[in-house]
Amino acid sequence: GTFTVHVTDLNNCTNQRTFVLNQPTPLKISFDSIHYIKCSGSNSGGIDITASGGLGGYTYLWDNGHTTPNPRNMGPGYHSVTITDLNGCQFTDSTSIGEAPPITYVSRISRFGDYQISCADSANGYIVVKAAGGTGSLRYQWNTQSTSDSIYHLDAGRYSVIIMDEYDCSDTLTFDLVKPPPIFTNFTSDSVTCYGLRNGMIQLRPSGGVPPYRYLWSDGQTFANALGLPAGVHHVTITDANNCPKDTSIEIFQPLPLRMSITQLLPWCPETNDGALYIRVAGGVPGYNQSTVTLLSPNQPVTYEIDHNLISVTNADVGTYAIHIVDHNQCSLDTIFRLRGFRGLCLNIPNVFTPNNDGTNDVWEITFGREQIANLASVYPELVIEVYNRWGQLVYKSEKGYPIPWDGKVNGQKVAVDSYYYVISVHEGLNPITGTVTVVY
Repeated sequence: GTFTVHVTDLNNCTNQRTFVLNQPTPLKISFDSIHYIKCSGSNSGGIDITASGGLGGYTYLWDNGHTTPNPRNMGPGYHSVTITDLNGCQFTDSTSIGEAPPITYVSRISRFGDYQISCADSANGYIVVKAAGGTGSLRYQWNTQSTSDSIYHLDAGRYSVIIMDEYDCSDTLTFDLVKPPPIFTNFTSDSVTCYGLRNGMIQLRPSGGVPPYRYLWSDGQTFANALGLPAGVHHVTITDANNCPKDTSIEIFQPLPLRMSITQLLPWCPETNDGALYIRVAGGVPGYNQSTVTLLSPNQPVTYEIDHNLISVTNADVGTYAIHIVDHNQCSLDTIFRLRGFRGLCLNIPNVFTPNNDGTNDVWEITFGREQIANLASVYPELVIEVYNRWGQLVYKSEKGYPIPWDGKVNGQKVAVDSYYYVISVHEGLNPITGTVTVVY
């Protein structure tokens, strides 16, 4: 402004002078350009300003510490700046930096229980991504080289997608798809105990996949434990909670059928126990010690020995034997075996004798067996012999057991030289033995 000063001394002398005082123009900040943040979340903004007024020689101080008129790497929002001139005069002003909207997205991935792939051998996963925001149209770039917003038919693995706008602002998403472990068929089995039976068993203990499991056996059973199985290959399909199937074949075994072969040594006579049976066993499960041999007719004890797979019956009588084979698994085989004598009847019957008192062949001596036992009563106590002449007249009848051989006499008189018809009744139930004996002198 303009200022006047008046000066007066003691003599009232006066003088005046006028002064003009000038001041600088007001400090001013011009915001020349605002650099918009193209990618949300980045500090890529900037401001260009011009200072004017004051005395010049400006210094700058921004709220984030920058000291230039054109700061960079600034975040979004309001920013203030203070300028100071050479007189220390200050002026403060502010402006804001805008930014593009952020890239947002929603995603959906396949879900099969706790996994993203249903089965160990499947590739049925998928990822759907829907993005918005950014600037302009959005683009997708997957690590599978797909450029769609969604990908399908995926196996287990890690998948990533880069979402970009027209300024190449991007966001990266990562997804892990996991599939269940394969279904393993662990099992224990029991073989069929005896040939031809249906008592095999398979017990399944599956693992992997997604429990619980369902079962379908080839014979229609639907439990983990299949019972009552015959020998052979059995098929089962195990299906887990994700409907993943696992086909398995398990074989059930059985022992060979029990067999026996019998070698016989015939008793020389029906009444002697000098025969033998040798029964050789095969098949089944070895361990035949519980096998038995019983003489049914006549009913009397049997002595036998078992040595591994050989059953030996010694001192065997003629008769009907019941042979009962039992193996280690209690499987059995039965048969009836008839042991006959080597000879139908062990009587040694001479067809001629000479009752002439010469000390040789004086009586009709009938003996028994290879030992020619003369005491027939010890073997055939009921034996009776009748002798008839050619006219059918009874000329001799013995006592039971034939204790005294016929001496060729009837009523104390020698019979005539001739052939005589005899009937030997051994015992009831056995047909009589007939034939002729010749008496000569």
